[in-house]
Amino acid sequence: MLIMEKEKILYTKYSNDRAASFRISTQIVERDGKKIVRKSAMEESARPHVLAMKKHEIAMNEMFSGTKFKANKILASGDDFVDFEYLEGTSYDQILDGYLKNKDIDGFYSAARIFFDELDKLATVDFHANEKSNEIFGENAFVDGEKALPVGNIDQIFQNVIVDSDGNWNVIDYEWTFDFAIPVKYIKYRSLLNFFNNQSRSRFFPSYTGYEGGAINQNEADNYFNIEVNGFQKWIGNARFLSISQIIRKEILNPYKVELSDYIDVFYDTGKGFNGDEKDVFYQFPITVNARDDLKSLRIDPSNHCCIVKDISIKSENTDLSFTTNAYMQKNNAYFFNTTDPQIYVDISGHEKSNLFFNMKVFTLDETCSATIANLRTNAAELQSKINALHNSKSWKLTKPIRILGKLLRKIYITSN
Repeated sequence: MLIMEKEKILYTKYSNDRAASFRISTQIVERDGKKIVRKSAMEESARPHVLAMKKHEIAMNEMFSGTKFKANKILASGDDFVDFEYLEGTSYDQILDGYLKNKDIDGFYSAARIFFDELDKLATVDFHANEKSNEIFGENAFVDGEKALPVGNIDQIFQNVIVDSDGNWNVIDYEWTFDFAIPVKYIKYRSLLNFFNNQSRSRFFPSYTGYEGGAINQNEADNYFNIEVNGFQKWIGNARFLSISQIIRKEILNPYKVELSDYIDVFYDTGKGFNGDEKDVFYQFPITVNARDDLKSLRIDPSNHCCIVKDISIKSENTDLSFTTNAYMQKNNAYFFNTTDPQIYVDISGHEKSNLFFNMKVFTLDETCSATIANLRTNAAELQSKINALHNSKSWKLTKPIRILGKLLRKIYITSN
């Protein structure tokens, strides 16, 4: 593989949980002070898969004419790699997360509909099954006549669209693009599937029967789920494809019957202390935080409720990291937080340039339950205090010989009988 001079690898991800012909690596590389993104084949048989992205870029940009979308620009390529422009901007899923963070559900669904409306502009042809679509997604998986994108990038989803300062919607990671039409509803479904399953944002939402305009009904959701699991994921040989969360399994989510529930805040201290400007929001463990050179310390708020947290695992690569908490009480590896602002402080000294991995089990408590536990704990402490006072009293000390004699007599009685 051709490697340019004066390069520094900043990040590497290996997608090796697939069939050999689809195994690639993704790297962020710094070259002469500028970052690029490199996709490389990990196997000889994966070269066609990587190099196909060159033709995908051209085909997608032709399709994107007149819309906000734009394919991530390819800067260079070799026998087994393709280099892309490193984009500065905000991913669309981060935009949606911003609305969730502020509990602005109307804003969230307005932004989601804008995204889907833009996808609809691309659906200019009707889908018709062919030999290749049957091979990848299953025999006659989609309904003939569904509105479809003529160039089918099934990963044109929230997390793979970067909005830059000029307002362009840059489409990244377009390796799963096909030169035949793909139904637009399937791409919308995958957007929802990946958004609510990845980081399990689904705990924000109950079941879903469709969004305004009837874009996806429940029968379609069931069918698309089957296509995803038993069609596409099997075709690429994804051995580590995770089971879809219970809420997502056969249902997508209802944007008009929403209750915000629990979330996890991860705060970053870059020298200014912990504040709301330097944090990420997650919705389920495990969590991975990528290495940051500017990170001084880190705080995890595992819930916004009183809770019990068990089996805390905080690691840097293969090293366990020490931590402290504001837990009300702790026994073994279980921590009781009698506050709606539970906090776990992580010491990352010596691990500033390593990826960090967090996992734990969080059991939220309602106010009545947590108050009861706290009261029991207080009562137990008061009783223990009274027992200690009794044991330290003059009368208790004076009667000690009598208690010893009583124990001895009981022992003699039991032995003799």
